[in-house]
Amino acid sequence: MGENRKHDWATVPNFLSLFRIILVVIFCVFYFDVNTRWFSFAALVLSGLTDILDGYIARNFNQVSNLGKVLDPFADKLFTLSTVICFSISGFLPWWITSIIILKELFMIFGGVLLYKKVKGIIPSRWYGKFTTILFFATFILSLFFDLMNIDKTILNIIVYVLFGTAIVFSLFALINYIKIAVVMNREKERK
Repeated sequence: MGENRKHDWATVPNFLSLFRIILVVIFCVFYFDVNTRWFSFAALVLSGLTDILDGYIARNFNQVSNLGKVLDPFADKLFTLSTVICFSISGFLPWWITSIIILKELFMIFGGVLLYKKVKGIIPSRWYGKFTTILFFATFILSLFFDLMNIDKTILNIIVYVLFGTAIVFSLFALINYIKIAVVMNREKERK
């Protein structure tokens, strides 16, 4: 049953990942109009909740699939990148923070593709990867919420810098650990 499931694309977690990709579009469409920005906030919250639900169902109801191992992180990365880019275009987030996040995500994407071509393997999500994703979603949600509540600009800037700084540190920690796993996988392949 577990082996067959790996090749089955029609799972609830995969549909939730596809739904998250649709939510990216909804977020981007509504974010730039101040009158509809609460809809983008709702899309952000819903995306975070479906991401947690997606992982829970996959692990606890034997619905882990090869497609899901790619689709879930793809949806996460797409939401992360689109959110920070929207934040920076609107002037809410400095471009240098967005640049760090974009470079890290692009490195992960291209590194994952190269690893797959070389060893025909995908690194499954680890706790630190999922924790980083949750941390980024919490950062996005809290930052946007405080912005929508029109709190003092100086206080808002401090909150945003602390939240994004923490998320970036954990993100780099996850990146280093994924690189270590990729190196081990590559060495094992070369030994065969």
